[in-house]
Amino acid sequence: MVFVARLVMSLLLGIGGIAAGSITLLADALNNLSMVLPRIASSVARKVSQPQEDKRLAENYLRVETTATLIGYIAVTLIGAYLFYEGTERFFRTVKPNGFLIVILGGLSATANLAIALFANKKKNPKRWPSSSSLMNLAVPVAVFGTGISVTLYQSNILDPMIGVIIVICLTYMSIKSQIRTFQTFTDGRPDTLVPGDVIKRILAVEGVADTHHVHFWQMGRHQTAIDAHVVVNSGDWSCAEAIRDRIEAVLLLQCGVTHITLEMEVPDREEDEMNIYGN
Repeated sequence: MVFVARLVMSLLLGIGGIAAGSITLLADALNNLSMVLPRIASSVARKVSQPQEDKRLAENYLRVETTATLIGYIAVTLIGAYLFYEGTERFFRTVKPNGFLIVILGGLSATANLAIALFANKKKNPKRWPSSSSLMNLAVPVAVFGTGISVTLYQSNILDPMIGVIIVICLTYMSIKSQIRTFQTFTDGRPDTLVPGDVIKRILAVEGVADTHHVHFWQMGRHQTAIDAHVVVNSGDWSCAEAIRDRIEAVLLLQCGVTHITLEMEVPDREEDEMNIYGN
């Protein structure tokens, strides 16, 4: 429902921005589009790949979803780059925006964003205020509404592209940051939420663990983190190796948020060559 509302607002603001000659309305359309386009691309990719399930492909479905999300963010960035060009050009080429239409659509967008924020917050935690990200999304249409009032009252043609360019720069910056995070997932990068040293300490703190080495961290999907490691068990505790594995998995899941865990249990001195804590 929220996705549909934002998609409709994107189309309405986009059409209204073209009709009104307003960069701020187009920037607000991009604001709504940036929240739905990557997720729509991800959902479509997931739907397309699921019917073709093949055990040989394993996690490749997550790769398809991640690739589609990355493409969505790139599309947002390209649209932002065009709006930045169009906005800066209007500093030198006078275009008179329709202030009345900006006020109407900006007010409608602000009302819709407030309703979406309250609805989303009610589903999560009705006793708390909406999140800071929801309030930031609301700030964009409020800025558009204020711009429309200023354009209508003072006939300021430069204000619309100026505010629009500022909004576009902020949105493009956030989109690029999201691309970096998504690309990190695509290349099996280490999750930002995991601190390797802290994870190692938690593993070593489990009773019966003598050492650990060849530890790998990576991001399997947007919400899935993974780890594999070799765990050396004390000689006297080898009979409890499975129980030790269970305790380590519980620590990694509950305390570190790792959702995919592969552990190879070893006895001391199994490998005589130099063993690295991280990697191969």
